[in-house]
Amino acid sequence: MNDEQMITEGAAWPPQRVEHVPLYGDGVDKASLRYRCPGCGHLHVVNLGDSGWSWNQDYVKPTLYPSVVLNYRDGQRCHAWIRDGKAIFLSDSTHDHAGETLPLPPLNAIDNTDAIYKLIGNPEDADAG
Repeated sequence: MNDEQMITEGAAWPPQRVEHVPLYGDGVDKASLRYRCPGCGHLHVVNLGDSGWSWNQDYVKPTLYPSVVLNYRDGQRCHAWIRDGKAIFLSDSTHDHAGETLPLPPLNAIDNTDAIYKLIGNPEDADAG
């Protein structure tokens, strides 16, 4: 299977970059959104609604508000704005992509981010040329 088949096989095009996850409990409907972070590589899950993040309802070019920050037990930190399907990493992120903007990888290929970037490239590189 080549990189493009791995990314598109069995999935709608364009590929979703987030997944809406309904959660039920305590008599209240709640929901979360998950995406694979192209900076730290972890799967991020954020709660939606009054006590969480707002989302523009776009599965391909998601925007979340406010910024998403995760502090890991090992002292690592990932902090980004999610805008139009891209992660804009803030300078307080401790991974190698602090200060960069990277597209969110499609969820049907969340474990192969390198293959995605090889195929679609980094949009920031195209903007510079």
